[in-house]
Amino acid sequence: MREERSYAIVVACFAAGLYLAVLVAVFGLISLGTDTEVIPDPSAGPLVGPVMTGVAVAVLLVLLILTGIRVPGDQQRIAPLSALGAGVACYLAYCLAGEWRARSRPATSCTSCCSRPGSSEACTPSPSAPRPS
Repeated sequence: MREERSYAIVVACFAAGLYLAVLVAVFGLISLGTDTEVIPDPSAGPLVGPVMTGVAVAVLLVLLILTGIRVPGDQQRIAPLSALGAGVACYLAYCLAGEWRARSRPATSCTSCCSRPGSSEACTPSPSAPRPS
């Protein structure tokens, strides 16, 4: 029983590594084919893509390890609904990590976007400025 669990953990790590490689390759090919950036918003910062990808891979790894440890080796079969659920969970984690990272950017101060610092005018940040939380 112990060998089956260690084998399941190794297979889960290799599957998560393959998922990471496929994810990076697909984003790279789409970016090359369409001549666009993967994350077109320059104000998002350089860490948004890696954080989103890392969270999705971590969710897949945890789900695979939990499934591999919980189900005995002789009863492990391909379960389409479980696979679909894991895919949906990874996609949601990817989207939520991107939204969290986008919202965690610092807000601009009013003195940087007003015509006269300290004036009583309403502050209207430029469209490229990060949005306040």
